[in-house]
Amino acid sequence: KTVWLGVITYFFTLIFCYLVFPPSDFNPDPEHVTFAEEPPISVTEWPVVKIKHSKKLKRKSLNCSCVDDARATLHHMAPPEWTAHQDRLREQAVKCTGSGTDAANIASCAMEWLQDNADTALDFSRNQSVFDTGYAGGTYVLPTKTPKDWVYFTALLTNTDQKAKLPKTQVVQANQILLAPPTKFRLTSLFVTNSIFDVNIAFRLEELQQFSGIPLKKLLGNLVALARVTFLLLPCDQTLYSSSSNGLSAADKVREAAQWVATQSTGELGVHFVDVVVDTLAVVSSGSCVAELLKVTATKIHRGVRLKWCYYPLGTKYDLIYRQGEYMQLIHRYVQQFTAGQGHKVKTIRKWLPSINIADLMGWGLPKEQRELFFWDALTEPSCPDPAVQNWLVSEGGRIVRIDANQQAIKNQHPTNQNYVEFLRIHFCVSNYGTGWKQMFGYDHRHKEIGLHHVSSTGEIKFIHTALYERGPKDVFVEIQHENATKTNKYSDCPPCNKCTMHTWKSVKAVWKDPESKPLPACYECYQCQRKKFLKKGVSLVGLEEEGCTDLESVGPTSADPPELCNEEQQRPLPRVSATPNALKKGPY
Repeated sequence: KTVWLGVITYFFTLIFCYLVFPPSDFNPDPEHVTFAEEPPISVTEWPVVKIKHSKKLKRKSLNCSCVDDARATLHHMAPPEWTAHQDRLREQAVKCTGSGTDAANIASCAMEWLQDNADTALDFSRNQSVFDTGYAGGTYVLPTKTPKDWVYFTALLTNTDQKAKLPKTQVVQANQILLAPPTKFRLTSLFVTNSIFDVNIAFRLEELQQFSGIPLKKLLGNLVALARVTFLLLPCDQTLYSSSSNGLSAADKVREAAQWVATQSTGELGVHFVDVVVDTLAVVSSGSCVAELLKVTATKIHRGVRLKWCYYPLGTKYDLIYRQGEYMQLIHRYVQQFTAGQGHKVKTIRKWLPSINIADLMGWGLPKEQRELFFWDALTEPSCPDPAVQNWLVSEGGRIVRIDANQQAIKNQHPTNQNYVEFLRIHFCVSNYGTGWKQMFGYDHRHKEIGLHHVSSTGEIKFIHTALYERGPKDVFVEIQHENATKTNKYSDCPPCNKCTMHTWKSVKAVWKDPESKPLPACYECYQCQRKKFLKKGVSLVGLEEEGCTDLESVGPTSADPPELCNEEQQRPLPRVSATPNALKKGPY
């Protein structure tokens, strides 16, 4: 009996362990995860890309048709069979009409197909973040086909003729975030942030390639490693039907780019590994251009990334590890010799929000009206310690949330009252004292310590410790006395904002319980008022190309000096001159 009882117990234990601790192919052991001294895993491990073709989706529009008989390996077919397959796809392709180029026409047709088939092509099981690299202006319809808590990040991509036809202001959807144009600097910087989107839309690759100057293979490989799912059209000269296709199908091109981009990552940052599955959803045509609408699903992604936009402090970086159906993981690595002894930390993100760090959006570039709305939205959150820009996310429905909402202050040395409001204005790039602020280490005579100060572009205004100062007689900085908004009715167009900005905003322990750190009801009313104004007025498209604001440097698409410090070419930590103690030599604090 004892023997049989032991055998039964053993088998029940095995079953219990299998159910409670399912097998995983991730092992945070240094021998499994690639670290600084090891070559990228993609050099020796090639992703096996399977090309599937989805079942014929329910067609709601006559503009595009689905493909249900495409082959997986076109370049291995005998020429007659290949030619016959091309002919069949041509027959199924629906001609897209329009006044633009062939590339623009098929992009519009593909977007219309996605809009009409959103309920089957997209995942409605949870809220999603969507990044569109080719928003052409005008009414953006796709958000109206999905839940209101989805969030859309749309980069304005227009040529000279299209730009001339755009209005000065553009009304956007409630959950649409308009971004500055997708330049090379912005794209290569975004590729090495820890952002990962649920959906990536790349229907205008031909125009995006020309606009950014990034080679197609590099652009395509990085884009599919930026999201769980990517919908794309290849440029007309790269499709199966072009003379330059080299016998490769569109799916083969994606596979080739995914393999190639991983082998190019020789430093700490960039794509180390990406594994994808490709589905052909539809075929569209315009003139001589015939293209397949592809759905590229990433099953594994390994990217070397930064903490936030253009930021590489103290020799640290992260590895972003994504595996389909598993929790996201960030491996915090110390890559400098003097910090390597601190080891590596694995952070498993169990409660994933569709989001992007607000520091990444500020670095990319946003219209001022959008930054203003984010600022007012931030005042609906408790005044947790360290309210710097990297501690905020743009998440579901385009709303602002804190990363560390339950953080507790060790010492109450954070901005309060109106200084808290002014600090947020600086970090959201809407300060009344202008943009172009820099962070510099300086000596604070009042508190007898060296700290990180915020200095305006003119050098006349500084945020030191927990208060705002201005230059006075004999170059002595004097604390600014703020206007009493409730007495002067400063925000007459939205009166609740007067009371909101005069709140105490104390940052103390257990902030989520303390009434002095919680936002007032007036702050919610203020945000709703500002939001109504924003949605009615729209955002300005004038000068959007030059927008871009970080909490480290000034404003502009080349705010880093040199700009290469923000992309994957950075091989080691190179701190800004303005963010080092050497900045003390620039003047008294």
